[in-house]
Amino acid sequence: MSVLSSDLQTLSYEAYVYLYSLVTMDVTRQQQTNAPADSTAGFGPPNQFHHLRRFPDADFRAVVRPNFDTLYSSAWLDLTRGPVRIHVPDSGDRYFMLPILDAWTDVFANPGKRTTATAEQDFVVVGPTYHGDLPADVSVIRAPTHRAWMIGRTQTNGPADYAAVNKFQDGLRITELAGLQLTGQA
Repeated sequence: MSVLSSDLQTLSYEAYVYLYSLVTMDVTRQQQTNAPADSTAGFGPPNQFHHLRRFPDADFRAVVRPNFDTLYSSAWLDLTRGPVRIHVPDSGDRYFMLPILDAWTDVFANPGKRTTATAEQDFVVVGPTYHGDLPADVSVIRAPTHRAWMIGRTQTNGPADYAAVNKFQDGLRITELAGLQLTGQA
């Protein structure tokens, strides 16, 4: 059985379309997580938040078109190590969103003011094959892939507002649950 040239071209095209986002996300993840914490704004190890503390300048290229009225908080989630608990402080009615993208670049959850309100909250993100115990006091978000990217945005009303937004950012926390006792608070 031989593969015709047109079949090979079609197969190549379909493979490119299928795999492009997976490869792009993984290259982005490797670039952003292979930096020591706080060495480059927004970059650092997985399962930790890394914040932009001021508006991005014209040279910022971590995302294609950054917002210029929000400060970013980025976290790559490595769910191969187990679930992670995300703590979000009360935003005081400030708009924020924490969209979580899977390896295909699809947003599968978007905690934030519009969807989960502004009060202090905790949720756990688990990988697609996780079947263990979880804390009873949290919402569970099941990721379709074992790696995910949380690209948080917090409303900022100009540079004079940086201190208040930075305080909110400092309250964002990620705790790996692997190996912890999962009764009550984790």
